[in-house]
Amino acid sequence: MRNLYPANLRDEWFLAQKPEVRLFWLSLLLVADNQGRFAANPALLRSQIFPADDISLAEVEALIQALGDRVRFYEFSGPRHGQIIGWWKYAR
Repeated sequence: MRNLYPANLRDEWFLAQKPEVRLFWLSLLLVADNQGRFAANPALLRSQIFPADDISLAEVEALIQALGDRVRFYEFSGPRHGQIIGWWKYAR
């Protein structure tokens, strides 16, 4: 079980985003591992975050890119992964 800090909902960056980016960000905090890492695969993220929605892989990739400097991307054993920067201030 993961806890999200209520301050996430008052964050200036968060409030400036479109609703779909805000949903994606909060959901990403829930699907990332306990260190804030995740597979940055649009198909996998779509299945985890939008399982019942008709959203294209291009739209998911655009949401990934909309996170800007909140995520650092890296390659590990082939596929692209992401690390949420400042993980501990967002989730526990």
